Amino acid sequence: AHSIPEKEIEDVVLRDIRSMLKEVKFDEEKLKNAFLREREKGAERSKGADERSLKAYQTRLTELEKLIQSAFEEKVLGGLPADVCKDLCEKYQKEKVAVEEEIAKIQTRLAETGEGEEDADEYLKRVKAYANCEKLTREMCLQLIEFITVGEKPKNGTAREIKIYYRLHGENE
Repeated sequence: AHSIPEKEIEDVVLRDIRSMLKEVKFDEEKLKNAFLREREKGAERSKGADERSLKAYQTRLTELEKLIQSAFEEKVLGGLPADVCKDLCEKYQKEKVAVEEEIAKIQTRLAETGEGEEDADEYLKRVKAYANCEKLTREMCLQLIEFITVGEKPKNGTAREIKIYYRLHGENE
């Protein structure tokens, strides 16, 4: 139900790419601004979630450091057997390493959200490279397209939904 002939999908993708190229030829600045607006919408949604996660991980990291210190102090004072202390410290240390890795990943993602202008320029460069395309090529697809979804063929004869997700950009229908 979701299959589509190769020639049909090629035609749809090529038409969509050509329509984008017309936009680039006529108003490159407008396309760049649309790209940046779309990028900002997605970045705002993920930025809020990332900031909340970062705060939670940082809180947990502080807790783990206190737990490790507390376990060691209990052992020194004689209230905690050495083997139990060792097991707890290993468990806490393992979790601490995992939390630090997640914090680093989130901080990297948050730092990358400011690269929208560079990405917009790269997107326009890729699109312009195919300004006079007559045929859809493998290289063109690899450079421009992230993936394509094909909706189920409707029984009533209306057009099926095909979404093209471009690299460094959102989706087109």
